[in-house]
Amino acid sequence: MPPELNYLQLVSFEGGNILLNEDSARKTFANERYRDKKVTFVSIIGPSRSGKSFLVAYMTSKHEIRGRFKSGYDRDTEGIQICEHPMELEDGTFMFFLDTQGTFDLQTELFVADWIMAFSLLIAGIQIINLRINLDGDNLRIVHRAVETANLMKTAASGEKLLFLIRDAACPDMPPAEFLERVWESAKSSSELTGAQNSLRTRYEISCILSPAPSENIRLSSGEATIGTGE
Repeated sequence: MPPELNYLQLVSFEGGNILLNEDSARKTFANERYRDKKVTFVSIIGPSRSGKSFLVAYMTSKHEIRGRFKSGYDRDTEGIQICEHPMELEDGTFMFFLDTQGTFDLQTELFVADWIMAFSLLIAGIQIINLRINLDGDNLRIVHRAVETANLMKTAASGEKLLFLIRDAACPDMPPAEFLERVWESAKSSSELTGAQNSLRTRYEISCILSPAPSENIRLSSGEATIGTGE
């Protein structure tokens, strides 16, 4: 069985202050071993208890996965955490995965949610927006607000790829391009949403994945899970 993923606290929020853990940065992407290497980030944002931590564990493992994910209602991730060991890609790029505190919900203060999303959008080469059931107007407004906030921070450049992962999708077999086209068409009913979607489509390469509902065993798993190969 693969070892359990080791996460380091990269960003925390205390008393209205945003704290960057420099020691975690030096142990990961700011480490000397990566000085002359290409480093990129994959970050996941979305509501609390929607499977973000499980998704990180899934992407960084194979068929048997271990991590700090768990079933239930209590939030598991605080602030922004980074996997200590990156995935090395075939071209020599080192990819670090970021797991974030829930946003898009009532469990996180608005300024914290906005900052998490803006920071994530700034540094992630691939930004995954983890949602359930659908991508609606409220989701577009939230993402667009975070993008506008990120663009006010002139010291860093935004990533290029925005991936919407729609869990428990009503029509998981629908072609992703058709799903997105329906979202864009629906947004035309509001001038605000039209502006938001035009802004996002101009700035990012946008794609989506429609995922069916998981099995009961996966949905209720805590800490360990085995993914079947289908063979």
